[in-house]
Amino acid sequence: MSSQVSVLPDVEGNFLVIDYGRPLGMRTYRRPVRIVSPELITLNIPIGSTGLRGGIKNALKELIEINVERGIAEDINKILEDGYENSPPIKIHPDERGRLKTILGGNNAVFQIIRINGNSVGNTFGNERVFKTSPPEIFYDDTTYFEPDRKSLLFMDVKKQEQEATCAYQYIHQTFGKKNGFKKLTRNYETIKHFCRLEPPQYQTWLRHYERERNIEVLDLNIQKGLDIEVKSFETELFQVNITNVGENENWTDEEKDKSMNVLDIIRWCMWAKVNCYVIDFNGHYYMSYNHKQIASCHPDIKIPTMRHSIVVKIRDNHAYFVQDPDLKKSTCMRYETWKCQDFKDITEFEGVKNSEEFQNDIIKDDFNTSEYWIHPYHAIKQDCKGSVLDTFCNYGIDPDEVGWDKAYEQLANAEPKHYRDNPPPTPKEILDDSGKTFYLGTDKLNGIVSYLYHNHDTLPTDFEKSKMSGSSGHKIERVSYGKNRLMAKSTLPLYSDDLPHKETIDDLKKLFPSLEWNRLPTIKTIADEIFKNLDFKLSYWSMFNSNTRRAFFDGEIKADNNVYKNEINKGAWSVDISKAYTTALSQYDLEWNVYDGLCEFQRYKGNFNPNLFYLVQEIGEGFPLRNQKDGLVLYHGCLLRHLLGKGLVIIKKVIYPIHRLHSKYFVPFVDECKNVQRKSDDTITFKRLINTWVGGLKKPDKVSQFKFHTTPSENSITRAFYDGNIVSLLDKNTKFNQEYRFREEKQPLFLISKPVQEYNIQSAQPIRLAIIDKCNEMLYQLYCAMRAGLYFYNRLNNTQQKLELCLTKTDALYFEHQDDVKEDYNPFPYQHFIDFCVENLPFNADKEAFIRKDEWEFKNYQPQYPVREQPNIWKNIIPINNYWSKETGAQLIFTLIHSLGGGWIEGEGGVGKTEFIKTFKKIIHKNLQKYRWFKLDLKLNKDPRAFQKLEEWRDDNPCFVKILAPTNKACNNIGGKTLHKGLGFPVLGVDPDDETPAYFDRVCACLAGNGYSSPATDYCVIDEISFIDGYKWSLISSIKRRIPRMKFILSGDIKRQLPPIGEEWRLFENAYIIKELSNFNKIQFNYNFRTGESGNWLWDKASLHPEWFVVDNDAPLTSINICWTNKKRKEVIGILEDRVKKSGLPYKVLRRTYNDVWGGMFEEDDDEFFKSDGRKEELVISFGCPLIVYKSNAECNFNKNEMYSVNSFDDDLITLNNGMSFDYSFIFNTFLSGYCITTHKAQGDTIKDRYTIYEWDKFSQESLIKRKLRYVAQSRSTDPKNNIVYKN
Repeated sequence: MSSQVSVLPDVEGNFLVIDYGRPLGMRTYRRPVRIVSPELITLNIPIGSTGLRGGIKNALKELIEINVERGIAEDINKILEDGYENSPPIKIHPDERGRLKTILGGNNAVFQIIRINGNSVGNTFGNERVFKTSPPEIFYDDTTYFEPDRKSLLFMDVKKQEQEATCAYQYIHQTFGKKNGFKKLTRNYETIKHFCRLEPPQYQTWLRHYERERNIEVLDLNIQKGLDIEVKSFETELFQVNITNVGENENWTDEEKDKSMNVLDIIRWCMWAKVNCYVIDFNGHYYMSYNHKQIASCHPDIKIPTMRHSIVVKIRDNHAYFVQDPDLKKSTCMRYETWKCQDFKDITEFEGVKNSEEFQNDIIKDDFNTSEYWIHPYHAIKQDCKGSVLDTFCNYGIDPDEVGWDKAYEQLANAEPKHYRDNPPPTPKEILDDSGKTFYLGTDKLNGIVSYLYHNHDTLPTDFEKSKMSGSSGHKIERVSYGKNRLMAKSTLPLYSDDLPHKETIDDLKKLFPSLEWNRLPTIKTIADEIFKNLDFKLSYWSMFNSNTRRAFFDGEIKADNNVYKNEINKGAWSVDISKAYTTALSQYDLEWNVYDGLCEFQRYKGNFNPNLFYLVQEIGEGFPLRNQKDGLVLYHGCLLRHLLGKGLVIIKKVIYPIHRLHSKYFVPFVDECKNVQRKSDDTITFKRLINTWVGGLKKPDKVSQFKFHTTPSENSITRAFYDGNIVSLLDKNTKFNQEYRFREEKQPLFLISKPVQEYNIQSAQPIRLAIIDKCNEMLYQLYCAMRAGLYFYNRLNNTQQKLELCLTKTDALYFEHQDDVKEDYNPFPYQHFIDFCVENLPFNADKEAFIRKDEWEFKNYQPQYPVREQPNIWKNIIPINNYWSKETGAQLIFTLIHSLGGGWIEGEGGVGKTEFIKTFKKIIHKNLQKYRWFKLDLKLNKDPRAFQKLEEWRDDNPCFVKILAPTNKACNNIGGKTLHKGLGFPVLGVDPDDETPAYFDRVCACLAGNGYSSPATDYCVIDEISFIDGYKWSLISSIKRRIPRMKFILSGDIKRQLPPIGEEWRLFENAYIIKELSNFNKIQFNYNFRTGESGNWLWDKASLHPEWFVVDNDAPLTSINICWTNKKRKEVIGILEDRVKKSGLPYKVLRRTYNDVWGGMFEEDDDEFFKSDGRKEELVISFGCPLIVYKSNAECNFNKNEMYSVNSFDDDLITLNNGMSFDYSFIFNTFLSGYCITTHKAQGDTIKDRYTIYEWDKFSQESLIKRKLRYVAQSRSTDPKNNIVYKN
């Protein structure tokens, strides 16, 4: 029998290590080594004779010992599974096996485990009590809280005027006691108490809204697996195990309960008083809310007052406090109403909509710009000083609280003069002085200082929502704010160079980058990004992917060449190194850079090698410079691959073409500017670090970017947080500076609540990064070839037979074995002459690097490049529907089929019923939604705690929530949907080259995904007329699918016959993997045409292949509807028809434009004032019945681009359209074009019943797939193409 337990480790010790990359005599030194990954891990604990506690003890001891052995045998980075192995390795010294208790004992190895005591969360719901007027420990809370007026206090005994009532009674008495309508409810202490305890008629109705909160533990949202049996914290000689209890009820005495109010008491009083009440939880989100108007609407006998009052309460550490800020109260009430209308959606969805200062001052806006930073001596002396100031005090037996901080620092300076005398650490007073200073401390985490300041100075960090309290793991605080002051762990200090930055350097950097935030030192990556941003490149270098290309570029990414070719050497080795490899790769790149979207995919290679591209390759040879991967296809860039072709080493299998390319010198200005920054900063920031860091940041993978923290001493708060999916742990016990004074004055231990922040990136510059890496691999190979060529001449000139034996490649360096015995005084570079010769003739710089002795050789291969695992680009199901089907029963059966398959693409020409199917689908969804609401109501009335889960399961078979979308307004009008722009926010998703993840995308996904417990996810997304969608939009849609796997897609359209998006005619949309992926690899072919009553398509299958069948008659009568190939012909035909109108004798008006591109008024017909324009015709002739096409969308009037209208009537002032709306001439001229003739692209989606003419048939008749599609689109607009179309050239 075993039990699963989640453990949050913090195991790091100061180990003696052996660094094989250092010279002999300098290899051993002590350094911190993390033995267990700090992420949450789940262990299977066998429960045997030792019991659960013994099982935990044994499992954790074994975990530490196994990882230490791995550090001894392999490399310290291999201890953590995602670590990159050092080469040569850094290993833990074997002697450390016997010192583990010394190294890890005490507080260096701590494991956090949760124990669930079984109490229901519902028992604590709303039980927070009001005792105090304001929370004194929230030092940096800007909120104004209620303070009672001492002149009008409420007493518990009115006659004796003794014993003041507690804060909640004072608040109600002083706020509402003198207002009309409230006097009966606030007469005295006993009256207020009576109505707080008396249950109003609407109370149970209101309480049902919070079934989820009261029964949250049954929803199983928590990510930590806790113990459900009694286990107490324990300690061994090797490690500590801290057990944090969740579900503990906070104990109030009977007297405290009788004299105070809890939150539910306040809610009950508000119900009687018809007052709104909003309660904000510790994390800034709503805890509970009462809106009288909405709840009372369910009870006809309860009146709704005309005057609206509200109470706002804030929860902190299991206490409740009344908020006085009028602006905060107002914004809170407004936000609640918006949230409520969304059926109790989480308020966080709206946090970005309003100014966050309206709501709890979420963001600190720094109006200061200071260069005042305090940097711990650790950063200057690197190794001599380790740990926090508190650690150092403890080591020297100094108690700052006993002797005072100034005296403590004096004693410390005497003990460690070189560390602290000239640079004394900050006192708590300085940390809390709100001066705007940033302190870079010497400790690797700030847990101890946070705990110390709470227990000894009654101060917690800045409030949760506006706090920058964060870290890289679930229990490691690395950044924290106290007001305007910031504390930073040692890992957060950006090291621009080997020296610490001076004030003058920082001032110079501020002048160079004034737009950066300088309240803390910007990282190298931030500065590099700012340099690139300031260059204002016009073309984007960011790519997007489908799942196959993502697997290729991320899972099978190209790696720097790090291979060991000789495990042992006999006579030592020497190396030669490429100087500044990444910088050289960027500045001397001789090929084009590739940019991809989700439609790009690997295709079968057909020859015609292009070195600009990426390829999937089968390796048939071995050795340098191959990837040495025989388990599948591997990714290569053409820059290296061009050197391998024709040598029997590789076979190219697939190639991928980009959506666009960037010039080879695209990044040269960036390299030059980085060098310029180095000069301007007096070499403080080197261009090598700038470029290397920037290149590393191009990858942008999906990841947990950080953890956000909140601290609280309240068990109720951590219980709610635990069941809501946060990680909880005990902060105090997991700190190095842990003494009894932390718990003076009966202070409660401090808990830590952490929440992982997931970062999704829809774009990445990974192809650019991989091209740079393979360019470095190519340069390494060129260096190798040059060395071999140089050796040939060396042997000829010196009459020797020396050889080059490659024994190691290491990113940008080659290592060769010596051919002669090496002695102590031997020249480590025996081939000096030909090395210099080779280096001088290379197109890049290379230097002699290092000499390695035989007994120093201990290198290991890195993880090899992974093979690319592609999913096959084929349909799983192709289902033809060749016969007639009804709009009701037939469509229902088709949907049932699609739903069982998990989505699909409905393919078919015009008239096969695609639109009718979507309309029937909407009816099915509408019926399901009605059933869903009844089911939801039933679950609510029965107080089912698993209501949301049951609704989700029901929706698996009965989808209710859909998005109906189309790329054009015409298509939207046909199906009653929204455009992609309106439905998914694509206009604001336009990607700025410097904004790799559009800000609105997260909000779009959050809306579609729901919140997982109260707001349901979208079941289906239906997209019609998909032939109009370009690769960029397909990429965005695919990203949404990747974020929300539950959502199914129904795609509809005729890609085979319809025109592709303009500018992307060359792309293979019909066979695109991304479309197959979205439709779950299912295609439903609608072949029966309801217009013709038969299956098949004569116009496409036959007529489109024989344009000669159709007779051209240039003398045929003019028609009012016309389609053409070019805009030039469109203007010509419009001019002919407008001239005919002018000569007809019928009424008309002529509108012409001015130089300013605005309506210029009406002109007589002999006025020949014409002006050149942007492609529009310079005049517009208005007559009865003349067609108009929308040129510029107008949301106010609901005019969408390319929609067709006609003129019903006009007079001297107004023109009336066929939709009954009238507009002045200026509006018509600036909104519409003449619709007498349109191009084929504009005609897509139209159905024409009247006779019309196709012009430029000679151009349409040319042979090519795109010309075939063009003539098919032009002809298929007609309901009778055999009889109602005239052809002209």
